Amino acid sequence: MQPYDSHRTHVSSKHISVLFPRDIYGMPITALPPSAMLLRRERRNLGLTQEQLAERIGVSTSTVSRWEAGHHMPAPMYIIRLCHLFHKSAEDLGLAETLTLREQAPERLIDSSVPTSLACVGREHEQATIKACLMQPQPSLLTGLTGLAGVGKTTIIASIVQDQDLLTHYPDGVLWATLGPSPELHMHLARWGALLHLPMETDGNPQAWREQLRQTLRTRRMLLVLDNAWNLQDILALLIAGPRCAYVITTCFPSLIASLRAVSFPIPPWEPHQSDLWLRHVAPMSTHLDPPPSNGCWLPPEGSRSQ
Repeated sequence: MQPYDSHRTHVSSKHISVLFPRDIYGMPITALPPSAMLLRRERRNLGLTQEQLAERIGVSTSTVSRWEAGHHMPAPMYIIRLCHLFHKSAEDLGLAETLTLREQAPERLIDSSVPTSLACVGREHEQATIKACLMQPQPSLLTGLTGLAGVGKTTIIASIVQDQDLLTHYPDGVLWATLGPSPELHMHLARWGALLHLPMETDGNPQAWREQLRQTLRTRRMLLVLDNAWNLQDILALLIAGPRCAYVITTCFPSLIASLRAVSFPIPPWEPHQSDLWLRHVAPMSTHLDPPPSNGCWLPPEGSRSQ
């Protein structure tokens, strides 16, 4: 060990942070991959905050932070969205190699029935709580979202299942079924089988389809959503996933969730300020309208109402 040199220049952590600026995760900025710096530059060129960029492309703010910190690379679908937003190619953003590698990897299944372009405004707390529950190391097999029609159950879970963090937790993807009072269960089974590339005969036995799906999902890690459930029998008919999967059930009937002994998340009616936030988001030109009723039960227009 060298003797202490009293004349040696002392460099404080403050000086180090000036010489080597660090991001919010403590990583030196100079260590960032090119894609992280390019994404940050393009975002700033558009005058967007991380929160605004996240909203534009449908991810969480923390996901954008991780991209810009170089901790994660965007999935192909988000690379494409970033390219469209910035009017740049994947190569311009330093993401061409990532896009190629991801496209060569096994495709993560995202059911096309998942609603898109839904604004989860005013429900950020519920969204974060439910997402955290689903991302536990051993999440509950069954999670239920209950509440009146129009409170945002479908919107909340649709935004969650398109979050990159959650998709990383369920690497085999998402299956979705919108049920209602009289669902055609065999059609949902057949569609799921087609998405999973199973050789299911169109005139086959639904029970045989269920068994085939059960065998396929036995080793997969997927999230399955049963939206707008009305009947316990319909739910039970679609509980075919293996122990590594999880279900989310949305319903107006809390008794269904209680019967299943599922983890329950009651979604309350909107408060007036939440209704106003939603209106300001989807109809910027309509903010001059009278405020919603004080009972907090204001619903969005019929055409955009969701469970």
